[in-house]
Amino acid sequence: MMLDKEELEYIRCLTDHGKETVRFLSNANKADRERIVCAAFLRSLGVDFSVEHLVPVAQKMSPPDVKFGTARFEVCEVLDKRRKRHYEARSRVDCLRRAKTIEDTYLPVRAKTPLLYPEVFTLVTNELARKANRYGRKVCSELDALICVHLLNRYLDPNSSPPRYANLLAQGWRSVSFFHLPYSHVIYAAESAPDFLRHFAGQTRKEWNHSDTFYKL
Repeated sequence: MMLDKEELEYIRCLTDHGKETVRFLSNANKADRERIVCAAFLRSLGVDFSVEHLVPVAQKMSPPDVKFGTARFEVCEVLDKRRKRHYEARSRVDCLRRAKTIEDTYLPVRAKTPLLYPEVFTLVTNELARKANRYGRKVCSELDALICVHLLNRYLDPNSSPPRYANLLAQGWRSVSFFHLPYSHVIYAAESAPDFLRHFAGQTRKEWNHSDTFYKL
C-alpha cells in the first residue's frame, strides 16, 4: 500500500525528530544534557531559576559539571544495564527510514512497573560509588550529586518508604539528589550545602505540570 502525503509527512517528522535525538545524545552535547537534567530537577523541586544561571563547567575543569549559584552539581545518569541510548536512537532512525506503512513506525507497548525508593537508593549509591572512589571524600564534600534515573517501563512510587542511606553518606558528598520524571527528591544535604537543597532534604517534589518543557533550556 502506498503512503499518502500526510503519512509521508508524519514519518518525515518522526525521522527528523529521531535524527535530532541522535545528535543530542552525541558526546558533543554532554554539557547541554547535564544542564537539562539540572533544569528538570529544579523545575520539579519548585525552585525559580533562569537557564542562564545553569553554568556548564569545561570538562578539563570539572568536577563539578554544572554550577548554579552556590550549588556545584555533579550530574550522573542511571540507565538499565547494558542499555545504549545512542545506539537505540540510531536504530530508531534506521527503522523510520525503512518504514513502508504507518504500522512500521509503531513502538512496542510494555506494562510499566513501580520503582520503589529502596531500589532507587541502591542504584544511586552504586552509581556514585565509582565517582566517589575516584574523587575522594575531600572533593566529594564540595559537590552536590544529582542523578537522573531513567529506566525503561518504570515509574517512581512516591508512596513507598525511603530507606536509610548510611552507605551513601559514607561516600562524603555534600548533598545527593535524584530526578525521575516527574519527581525530584533530595536524599540528604549537609549543613554546607546550598540553602534550597537543605530546605527540601528528605522531600519528594512534583511542582512542574508542563510535561513538554521539563527538559527545556
